[in-house]
Amino acid sequence: TTTIAGLTPNTRYDVYVRANCGTEVSVWSTIVSFYTLCDALLSMPYTESFDTYSTGTGTFPNCWTKYYSGSVSTFPYISTTNFSSPGSLYMYATSPYYTMAIGPQIDASIPVSTLECRFKSYITSTSYNLQIGVMTDVADPTTFTLIKTIIPRATSAWEVSNSLF
Repeated sequence: TTTIAGLTPNTRYDVYVRANCGTEVSVWSTIVSFYTLCDALLSMPYTESFDTYSTGTGTFPNCWTKYYSGSVSTFPYISTTNFSSPGSLYMYATSPYYTMAIGPQIDASIPVSTLECRFKSYITSTSYNLQIGVMTDVADPTTFTLIKTIIPRATSAWEVSNSLF
């Protein structure tokens, strides 16, 4: 394990290594690609339309984290079903499972009580709802703290939702 200093946040890097034994060096390893972590959001408003990404199963914003409680799943992902072209975030889960889309970290200097969440949703059944909350550890879904449940009313139509925290 090593740490490489001076990398730019939210940037793709291609890395390969080789051993240097003084008088001999090994062949280069295969290339490993990764993205560096994103910085926390320092100011508001933050807007994400999901329109700057490619679409299709497996596509997801770099500074976001996703979680699906069931077996291996590709949800959520950027879909071509959208309010504005080319894409939107598509979430799906069958009962009793759930899907989480976790946005970028918000800097601790921004009080959660001052935040507002606005989005457009498109549902195909009135039994669906969206839960908005915060997490202390994006790798641990049990740290999710519910702030508000939003129950969209319109089916098969885009609906604007607002949520004050």
